[in-house]
Amino acid sequence: MKIIIAYPFALLLIAIVMNILVFEIKSYAISLPSIEYIRALVIASVLLIINHAWLMTSTEITRLRYKMFSTPEEWAANGTNQEDAPVK
Repeated sequence: MKIIIAYPFALLLIAIVMNILVFEIKSYAISLPSIEYIRALVIASVLLIINHAWLMTSTEITRLRYKMFSTPEEWAANGTNQEDAPVK
């Protein structure tokens, strides 16, 4: 049982010691990303938000058009069953 608990910590310690002593890996210097990376992240975020808004809206319109609901509570609140939904 002790081996199972100590194994991940021992493995991590061995990896850190090897990186410092054997491979001579230096620690990272933390800094802000360059403006190009920030611009790319902003553009990707905006595209994902637009895609999500379009997908969410089209899904809701389709559900309303065909009177389909996502939970049993919604079906019960509207007085319908899943069998009432059109096959299409």
